[in-house]
Amino acid sequence: MLKQLQLFHAPDHLIPKLSIPVIASLMDPIPLIRPDWIKSRFRFIKKYLFMKSVHWANHFITISNFVADDIAEHFHIPRKSITPIYLAVDDKYFRVANADLKNSVLQRYNMRNGFFLFIGTLQPRKNISRLVQAFKQLPLELQHEFPLVVIGRNGWNADDDIAEMKRLEEQGIGRWLDFVSDEDKSVLLQCAGAFVFPSLYEGFGLPILESFASETPVITSNSTSLPEIAGGAAMLVDPYSPDSIANAMLQIVSNQEMALNLIEKGKKRAREFSWTETARKTVEVYNSLI
Repeated sequence: MLKQLQLFHAPDHLIPKLSIPVIASLMDPIPLIRPDWIKSRFRFIKKYLFMKSVHWANHFITISNFVADDIAEHFHIPRKSITPIYLAVDDKYFRVANADLKNSVLQRYNMRNGFFLFIGTLQPRKNISRLVQAFKQLPLELQHEFPLVVIGRNGWNADDDIAEMKRLEEQGIGRWLDFVSDEDKSVLLQCAGAFVFPSLYEGFGLPILESFASETPVITSNSTSLPEIAGGAAMLVDPYSPDSIANAMLQIVSNQEMALNLIEKGKKRAREFSWTETARKTVEVYNSLI
């Protein structure tokens, strides 16, 4: 069977050592640069095996130019052996939900239209603690008008973040929704007043494209891959500064012209990403090694 194969693509971190060309997909070098940001179970063994097996591949595909540079530096891989290929956003995020569907979803979660929204698995690099600090700096009346809503499973090392969100819930100015279906997530994105994504490290940042497609203005970090993917269509903040995040949150809900401008730019930016193009470029890499 193996003799009939011309190429093997390892789409995750399990990279085999074979006699035929191997392409490996690498999302980011986080296990090397910030091991404290990943699950602690077998952390050091996983890191050792990953570092060893990664050099069994002949070529690498990753998801942004930023990550390609980071992978080259931390894995000591020649940059020419790494091809960045962007992800894309699902067409469903471009479909505008009707008023009845929006009302139905909002009622299900006991929410009203207009809120600050974050989406992502709760873990240290998602920076929920500083997001909450920034939110709490806003005027109290604004907190009630635009509550902070966090959608995401409890990943790891997030107990303090969850406790903070529960305190906001008790005050009537926040919600932690844990898991929601893809359909509900799409509707809630369209109901949000702004999407706030001050992550400390992202290889791509797909949620900002989903927000762009949903016609929701975006606030995101001025670091890692996020400015590259946002392409000038989002407000950029210093993710380590709650003041910077809070200032952007205040601006985006108090300046309608700014928000509408970001919505228009975001929708256009989201259309620049295509799964067809992702597939085409992936096949190009395959052909270059066969």
